[in-house]
Amino acid sequence: MLKVAIKEMKGYFRSPVAVFMTVFFPCLLIYVLGTMLQSLDISDHSIGDIKIQYNLSDTDKYNAEAFESFITGIDMVKAEETSDKDNALSLTDKGEINAYIELHGSDIKMFTGDNDTINRALKSMLGSYNTMADTYKNIAMVNPSALQDVISKDISETSYVEQNGLGVTRSMIDYYAVSVIVMMIFMSGITGQSEVFKEEKNANTYSRLLLTTTPKLSVFFGKVIGSIPMSVITVGATMIFAVVFFGANYCSDILGNVLLVVMLLSVSLAATALGTVAGLVMKIPAASVLMPICWQMLFFSGTFSKEIFIEGYSTSLPPYLIQQAAFDLTLFGDGSGAIVVTLVSLAIFVILTIIGAAVFAKKKAV
Repeated sequence: MLKVAIKEMKGYFRSPVAVFMTVFFPCLLIYVLGTMLQSLDISDHSIGDIKIQYNLSDTDKYNAEAFESFITGIDMVKAEETSDKDNALSLTDKGEINAYIELHGSDIKMFTGDNDTINRALKSMLGSYNTMADTYKNIAMVNPSALQDVISKDISETSYVEQNGLGVTRSMIDYYAVSVIVMMIFMSGITGQSEVFKEEKNANTYSRLLLTTTPKLSVFFGKVIGSIPMSVITVGATMIFAVVFFGANYCSDILGNVLLVVMLLSVSLAATALGTVAGLVMKIPAASVLMPICWQMLFFSGTFSKEIFIEGYSTSLPPYLIQQAAFDLTLFGDGSGAIVVTLVSLAIFVILTIIGAAVFAKKKAV
């Protein structure tokens, strides 16, 4: 297995075309798309006014005053206190207000409508509020005398929310620094990997693989493992080049960036397994079928332009779901989607690898 994996790695590094397409081409694409389309596309959604109702009946005086001061101090939020939960939920469902918020002690419970942009904006705002509240509590516990100094400082609205970007300035370079990696995973991982056994046939070495004394399972796993360095290099090199040379922004903290890399690598593994299995089971050239499928999914997922979107269809496509999980993480620090994508991708990788190994084990030399 190790020898087969090493052979795959050497084959990759010996191919100038493969290295260019997986390292330099994605970086070039990020720069070209990010600069050429900057004037044609908009990196931030226009949020406008956010209408909410909130209920403070189940919290104490101090939490109520703190939250009310925070939420009513944001110009873009039109907040109204209510004690009628059923009516507020009904208004949220009808779209007459964007959300209904309850405070239970210091815990916040939010019921949102179907506007994903506003939902993410509210989630980011409440995240800022919780962070500030936790900071004040920690200061009060460690050094109460310093709390007044913190409170007395002039903290402007822009310290926790900006109308156009939720406190983060983003460009189209940042958008394509994510979407181009997703494109490479699908095109290189699925379409490219589907050719791995066809290349052996073209080189007249496929029968030798089947007749070798090395167990077939070891040969198959070696092929899959040998493709992992290519995935690591594609994701890692693209992210590093995008940050160093083009000033791209990913997550604002180390843990967020680690989760983003883990998610992208997990998706790469799933794509690699899918491509390998497809190449084994399809009688016709797998790439001729997989390439148009991948391209249309990427196209309608907004990979090349986020303005290309079909409601109800785009949102169900794997590239769209992966990109949204990445953007939720990089823009809003929300890693829940990235964790789900990672776990699902790893599960797909394991299942398809087992299926592929079983299929390859039954192959016989002709």
